[in-house]
Amino acid sequence: MLVKFFRRDTIQVYATFILISVAIWVKLLMGVGEWEPLRTLEYGTPVELLINRFGIANPMLSSILAFVIAVFVILMMHRLNNRYIFVPQRSIIPALLFVIISFSFTSLQHLSPALVAMPFLILSLDSIFASYRKDYAEGEFFLASFFVALAAIAYLPSLVFMVMIVFSMFIMRSFSWREWVAMLAGAVVPLLFLVTYYLFFEPNSLELLKTFDPAKIIAAIPKRMNSFFGYGFLAVLTIAGIYASFFMLSWIGTQKVRTNKIFLVFYSMIAIGGFAYLMIPTVSKEIMLVVSLPLSYILGVFLIFTRRTFVADAILMTILALTVLLQIFAE
Repeated sequence: MLVKFFRRDTIQVYATFILISVAIWVKLLMGVGEWEPLRTLEYGTPVELLINRFGIANPMLSSILAFVIAVFVILMMHRLNNRYIFVPQRSIIPALLFVIISFSFTSLQHLSPALVAMPFLILSLDSIFASYRKDYAEGEFFLASFFVALAAIAYLPSLVFMVMIVFSMFIMRSFSWREWVAMLAGAVVPLLFLVTYYLFFEPNSLELLKTFDPAKIIAAIPKRMNSFFGYGFLAVLTIAGIYASFFMLSWIGTQKVRTNKIFLVFYSMIAIGGFAYLMIPTVSKEIMLVVSLPLSYILGVFLIFTRRTFVADAILMTILALTVLLQIFAE
């Protein structure tokens, strides 16, 4: 019943979506939530350090800005699907899943480097998808890597998604050395500006390199969780993602080739994000903001098109129940 309700394209569904979104954020937006203090970063890009220091100094304003950016990201998600129609049905379900997956963790309900990087990563995906069956796609891959590099200036671990672009070039295009050169050039340009900043505005940067202490490379948001429900939430999402993937194996065969390739890119994002969380010390729960984008589309396809609504209802209700518990027992 719950999934069938959200499948509709009615005012009641949109109103419910808005109420759920506000309910998740309401404690912090009203300033009555328990603030999880950010760690003071020793190392990071200038923008990354600035965002974290701003969050520490202005927790209330930080949550408000994060809410605004989240709305902007949802609009960009809607535009992305309208342009490439990889979810061939008008539905609020992917956006609902994005809000739930991204912001059920209260530690992510504030302005963070990963959230600031999200619009740039979506623009990178837009450029990748636009390259399909195009005669000359040098410009698209230049922009794809350019936007990932911009995202990395705000959230340094975003650099791992350069691997996603390389993977996309293999599945979207036949080999062209010009496109590979353009991709590398797009990544270098923003990083050159970053290096220039350090050379001219951080004269002691070389001294910092000499006194570099790897032990001080820590995530701004703690990597571990303090609540059983946090791990339970991740476990349920993992099980739901696996179940939805089995459904995708049959559903994808009825779709266009471009749609198949787009979802392969989405799966690569999830795999890269998961690997980064496990292997890179500075990657913590923030990576959920990025992984939630492709995961919301994959789970969304399952919830929208499956005929086994009993299983879909059980998954959605469990996720919503854990979302409520995470607002009470913060992860």
